[in-house]
Amino acid sequence: MHVKYWMTPRVITASPEEGLKGAWKLLKEHGIRHLPVLEEGRLVGIVTDRDLRQALPPRPRPWRSTSFSICWIGSHCGRS
Repeated sequence: MHVKYWMTPRVITASPEEGLKGAWKLLKEHGIRHLPVLEEGRLVGIVTDRDLRQALPPRPRPWRSTSFSICWIGSHCGRS
């Protein structure tokens, strides 16, 4: 078995000048986790989804509705 049977023939790539958000968008739009970086048709590097998650600021997460216990000193504990 050879890699030619498993490789992706139409590769999505970026240039070294691509912004981080643009690279992230390419990964998400194409459902890929590795993005080869080409300069003048030559491979100069690869950026991964993990690389970009570490480089980009964290995205705000919406508050989730959760229940929690409140216990005041001298009173009973209840759920709120």
